[in-house]
Amino acid sequence: MLNEHDIRYVLSLSLEEAAFGCEKITKIKTGEVCSSCEGSGRSSTLDSTICPKCHGIGQIYQSYPISVHIPAGVKDGYQLHVNTKDQAGLRGEVLEELDVIVSIRAHKVFQRSDDDVIYEMPLNFAQAALGAELMVPTLKGSVKLRIPPGTQTGRLFRLKGKGIPHLDRRGKGDQLVKIRVVTPTSLGEHQRWLLERLAKSLSQAELGERKSRR
Repeated sequence: MLNEHDIRYVLSLSLEEAAFGCEKITKIKTGEVCSSCEGSGRSSTLDSTICPKCHGIGQIYQSYPISVHIPAGVKDGYQLHVNTKDQAGLRGEVLEELDVIVSIRAHKVFQRSDDDVIYEMPLNFAQAALGAELMVPTLKGSVKLRIPPGTQTGRLFRLKGKGIPHLDRRGKGDQLVKIRVVTPTSLGEHQRWLLERLAKSLSQAELGERKSRR
């Protein structure tokens, strides 16, 4: 439980920092009673002049560096307590314990689902139809993934153990690669001609398949 000398602090982390843990140095602003005016904000009890040291506030605010250890696998909203008594530059009567709340920033590439990581992978029409072998980014480098012919939008591929470490236990989540087939918005003349020929051949093949079923 926090007492009057404890404070709460929201610590912003990247997805990688939350996934693999890190040491963060952050500055905490704390206030203490002004020693010059003893908190009155005045130069003295007989003088109404504003205290030049605290400028009439009655407190002196200072920033202190705090070292925070982030364990691997923390989630958004995770809370941890940092005992600051032994950290250099901090006096116990000013700040005894720091209550840190983790806030994980949105990632440009990945989404998190529990300890799994989701990556949406765009494929062009040719790659989806013919299959391909592509490099897929993960939280720790890229890995090779084979895309089979005829892959459709929404299909999921699972990369075992490429997700986020489980907090306080062994093992990791997986990375899910979600396929999104991209339709071209502009075509060159030759590309259009090729697709028109493909469209005709696909229609004929479909018609021939229907006749064979009769």
